[in-house]
Amino acid sequence: MSDDASEKHRGPAPKDAQLFASDVMDTLRLATHELAWLIERGYASPSALKLVGDRHALTARQRSAIERAAVPDSIAAVRRAHRVELGALRDRTLAIDGFNVLIVGESALSGAPIFVGRDEAVRDLGGVHGSWHRVSETERVIAALTSIVIAAGCARVRVFLDAPVSNSGRLRGMIEASFAAIASMPPFEVTLVPNADHALRAEADAVIASADGWVIDGATAWIELVRPIAEHASVSPWWVDLR
Repeated sequence: MSDDASEKHRGPAPKDAQLFASDVMDTLRLATHELAWLIERGYASPSALKLVGDRHALTARQRSAIERAAVPDSIAAVRRAHRVELGALRDRTLAIDGFNVLIVGESALSGAPIFVGRDEAVRDLGGVHGSWHRVSETERVIAALTSIVIAAGCARVRVFLDAPVSNSGRLRGMIEASFAAIASMPPFEVTLVPNADHALRAEADAVIASADGWVIDGATAWIELVRPIAEHASVSPWWVDLR
């Protein structure tokens, strides 16, 4: 099936309603804190995750969720301190982790669980894994992103996309077309790079939009754009708060 023909969503998996139901949230939050505590004290992540997951009889999908959220205290505190809101974008360069923001935004708009980590970053259980295909929510995410950066008064917008990911060139064209269609759009670049994470780490003076831990650890300021995207699209995402 061609990318144009795809009308798939990044919605919830069949058992997510049970795996992340309200009656298991206390267990998942406890497991998240235990995993963060172990990592803080030097335990290797795979062995710590197995220990905590086995203790609470977590499924593979639940383990993936707490792994994304279980940021140790020392790291989480620094990340929270460097997180900014939309008002901080005025007259500054915004550097966007294209696939990261887009895919989590698509998940949020399609009803998939979105996990709030101990660092206040939001993440889903999806990923690129070398291939990206447009879904029904893609255009809505791009349209919302376009409106947000205009309203925020950014001086410049730079979007980085991983060139090795399939359809990255098509996505670049979609983003460029949306940005270029608005006369008040600030100067922008949508760039294909070998590794978006490394490109973002080099943006020392920019506000970084990403939930990738290694990327935001290197940022002087970072912003979470999934909430504003959902608000612009008039969607109430399924937040699973593991803090």
